[in-house]
Amino acid sequence: VIEPINTVYPAFRTAGAALREQGVSFIDMTRVFDGQNLREMYVDDCCHYTQAGNELVFEATIDAISRELAAN
Repeated sequence: VIEPINTVYPAFRTAGAALREQGVSFIDMTRVFDGQNLREMYVDDCCHYTQAGNELVFEATIDAISRELAAN
């Protein structure tokens, strides 16, 4: 599944940037696992997170929402 993911995620980032330019709040989580050991973040080779992966996504989401609220 790596090829479709590598094709789609750049399109998500581009679409997210376009949304931001239109004033829409958009959280880009495509790089949330950068610097992490991916074997510890994913249960499988697709897209299902371990507990550690879920916690990192949760923390990144809360941080992004907090920044957005503070900016407004």
